[in-house]
Amino acid sequence: MKCIQKMEKLTYLFLLMLLIVSCNKEEQGNNGRPNDLEKHLAEVNLTRADLKLRGKLRSMMEYEFLPQDSAINKEIFLNEIPRYQSIAADTLIKTVKASVIQNSYSILFNEKGKAVREIWWYVYKGQADTKNNTFFYYDDNGNLVERTEFRQYGRGQEELYKKQLFNYDKKNRLIHSCHISKEKYCSSFTYHGNEAVIETVETDVESGDTIGSNKLFMGKDGATTDNDKREVREIDEKGNLIKISWRDGISGEESARNLFTYDQDNNLIQEVSFGLNNEILSIESHFYEEGKLVASTKNNARGSRQEYFNRNGQVIEYQSKSIEEDSIMTYSSDVRKYDSFYNEIYCKRMWNHSLFGKGVTIDSFSLDYDQYGNWTKKKVFKNDSLVKMERRTLVYY
Repeated sequence: MKCIQKMEKLTYLFLLMLLIVSCNKEEQGNNGRPNDLEKHLAEVNLTRADLKLRGKLRSMMEYEFLPQDSAINKEIFLNEIPRYQSIAADTLIKTVKASVIQNSYSILFNEKGKAVREIWWYVYKGQADTKNNTFFYYDDNGNLVERTEFRQYGRGQEELYKKQLFNYDKKNRLIHSCHISKEKYCSSFTYHGNEAVIETVETDVESGDTIGSNKLFMGKDGATTDNDKREVREIDEKGNLIKISWRDGISGEESARNLFTYDQDNNLIQEVSFGLNNEILSIESHFYEEGKLVASTKNNARGSRQEYFNRNGQVIEYQSKSIEEDSIMTYSSDVRKYDSFYNEIYCKRMWNHSLFGKGVTIDSFSLDYDQYGNWTKKKVFKNDSLVKMERRTLVYY
C-alpha cells in the first residue's frame, strides 16, 4: 500500500509539472518533448481526442460479454436490473444488447469534447461488482477545476476515493492544486516570466499534521531543481534539447546525463544515457523516411528492442530480447495489422523462453463501424477461437 501511495504522489507531482510545461510549449523549441509528454495529461484531463473517438460524440458505453451468450441480441433495459442501474454515464443510454454484461466503460462529454463523467464497472472473479465513478468540472475558460472519483465495492456504499482541485490565474496558468485521498498534497505555483516555483505540502487528512514539504524550481526549458537534485538542460540554436544532466543539489556533482542527436530536419535520431563514471546505460535510435518515424531501437545491459511503424505511427513489428536474473533469456516478437480506421485487427506473438520453451498466439479482431468511423461491434479471436465480444452504444450531439 505504501508503494502505491508513493507512486500516486509522484504521479501527481509529475502531472503538475506537465501542466506548467504545457503552458510554455510554444517556447520549448523543436525538440518536441513537452508535446510528447502532454499525452500523460489524460490522467487529469480527458477528451474525445484522447480516446480517438470521431464525430461530435455526446456519450459512449462500451461493454463486453461472452461469445456463448445465448441471447446475444437481447435488449436489456438498464433501469430494470439493479446491478446495471448506475453503470451508464449518460441518462440517454437506456439499453444494451446482451443478456449478461461482464465489464463496461461509459463516458459522457460536453459539447467541447471534454469528459464530464466517467464510469468503469467490472465483475471481480465472477462475483463482486466494482465501480469507479469520476466527475469532471470546468470553469468558464474550459480549465479543469475539479476531478472527483468515487469507488464502490460489491453492494457496499459508494465512497469518496480521490479528489483533485485546480485554480488558475487570469492567464489560465495553474496557481494552486490539491490532491486529496488518504493523504493530501497541495501545491502552489509562482511565476517569474517563463519560470515557475512549485511549493508542495503533504498533510495527513485525518490529523491535519504536516508530513513533509518540498520546493521545486522549474526553468523555461522545463529543467527542475530541488534540494536534492538539480536538472540542467542544454538547447542548441534550433531550439532542440541536446543534453540533460542531473547533479547533486549540494555538491553539484553530475550523477547522470542524456545526450540527444538530431538530423537536418530536427528529428530526434539518437538518445544516449550515461550513468556514473561515464558508463553508457542505454542507446536509443530512431529512423525516418520522408519525415515519418519508421523504426526505433533500444539497447541496454538488460536486453534490446526493435520497433517498426506504419505511416500512422502504429507498431507493425516488434522484437525484443531480455536477460533476467540467473541469465534467463526471453525472446519475443509481434507482427500487427490494422484496418483503414487504424484499429488493430491482427497480432501474431511469438516467444522463446530459456525455461518454458517456445510458443505462438494469434489474436485477431473483427469490427463493425458507424457512419462516423467509430467501431460499434468487436469480435475477439485467439488462435481462431472466438473468446470475447464487445459492443458500444454511442450517442451524438
